[in-house]
Amino acid sequence: MSIFSALFHSFADLVSRREHDTIPPTVQAFARIFYGAIMLWFFAIPAGTPSVQPEFFTALAIGVPLEVIATLTYMKSLQCSPLSLTIPFLSFTPVFMLITSPLILGEFPTWIAAIGILFIVAGTYTVNIGSVSEGIFAPFKAISRERGSSLMLLTALIFSVTSVYGKVGAIASSPLFFGAVYYSITASVLLIPVLIRGEQRYLLRPALILIGAFTGVSIISQMVGITLIQVSYFISLKRISLLFSIILGWLLLKERNIRERLFGGILMVIGVIVITVWGK
Repeated sequence: MSIFSALFHSFADLVSRREHDTIPPTVQAFARIFYGAIMLWFFAIPAGTPSVQPEFFTALAIGVPLEVIATLTYMKSLQCSPLSLTIPFLSFTPVFMLITSPLILGEFPTWIAAIGILFIVAGTYTVNIGSVSEGIFAPFKAISRERGSSLMLLTALIFSVTSVYGKVGAIASSPLFFGAVYYSITASVLLIPVLIRGEQRYLLRPALILIGAFTGVSIISQMVGITLIQVSYFISLKRISLLFSIILGWLLLKERNIRERLFGGILMVIGVIVITVWGK
């Protein structure tokens, strides 16, 4: 199920990238969250309404505005740069969480997390290794020159905060109920710029419906998958979507430098697995 979820998440990213010139990122951002909310309610309603603690509302108040920003920067990143230079940088989310989790939840990582960080840094270097002729630190400097990479790093940083508050909200209610409410409010906020900018005419585009369908299937697979294996293992395996995105970008979008980007992506996935499974 984790592989299935990862694959359909990558399909959604692929269509988003292909349609970056025809469908505004604001509309794509709304569609992803909106369809995600529908899928979550599909599971949350049969589970019933849980008792809600005060921290539930704190998590919503802090998480939703940040989620709106992160979703918009995610979609803008896909609009600006190739999949193989954007999606891999989401692997920095667990790295940033090694800082946000202790600050917010008081959860401290083990020393093994440092090994995962080294793999992710090495993967980052490898993704841009083609620029090493400009200097030994050029692969790192290339991130700042590639706007999509920089935006995805920002997205990863924000996700490291929203993920922590997502855990707070889930503990204060239930994972399904919090997720459904969280996604619904986020979608409502994301609809505002779509209406203000007069972009509602895009909402019935076949490509947008396809993005929503892929997102929905990915979320359903995730909900089923986390009931079968430990959540940390599932999320780690789902990061394979990073590799699927690189391969799909090469096969269908003719993105270049596939060898170094794919190898860099593999190193990043290993780093994520190390941090998620053994680093906490």
